[in-house]
Amino acid sequence: MNKNEFIRELSERIRSLPQKEQEEILSFYSEMISERMEDGMSEQQAVEALGSVQEIAEGIMLDAPLTAIIKEKVKPKRELRGWEIALIIIGSPLWISLALVVFALVLVVYILLWTLVLVMWVVVLSFGVSALACLLASVIGFAQSNAPVGLALLGAGMLLFGLCLYFTVLSVLSVKGAARLSVLIVKGIKKCFVKSSRKEK
Repeated sequence: MNKNEFIRELSERIRSLPQKEQEEILSFYSEMISERMEDGMSEQQAVEALGSVQEIAEGIMLDAPLTAIIKEKVKPKRELRGWEIALIIIGSPLWISLALVVFALVLVVYILLWTLVLVMWVVVLSFGVSALACLLASVIGFAQSNAPVGLALLGAGMLLFGLCLYFTVLSVLSVKGAARLSVLIVKGIKKCFVKSSRKEK
């Protein structure tokens, strides 16, 4: 693949981005290939050193802000005719309602996800406070020469402290999992817009 073919294919794959961003990205990769050629590489070697066009394009699209992709996607590619505008206005109660339902569903899933994470940390806090209270109460029990109560409270405190540590690990994992899932949700939405723009070609 030569430089022109690489730039052309990359351009096709990032069509969903705003025009200015497309130009900057294409200019960047064009300069990168030219610099490698100046360093002694052949045109084909310089292009191959960059990697797969598909992987580069996917990385660019997934790093692009979702708002920029949506904004470019909803922007008409040509001037709308009168009957098209009329259809959009007449159909607006339906498509606006559907868009709001989809947005609400995604938002609810996102809120539930992070609510679950918050609940995990509340459980950790409750175990930690309970463990501390039991340990302090056991000290008071031993101080009052009530060894059975002191031992029972010490055991309960140690058990609660162990549960606190266990749920802390689970909570840290839940934060990481929720963050990954949030990224996947955004990437999934982006991929829907990117795929639909490829179908339009």
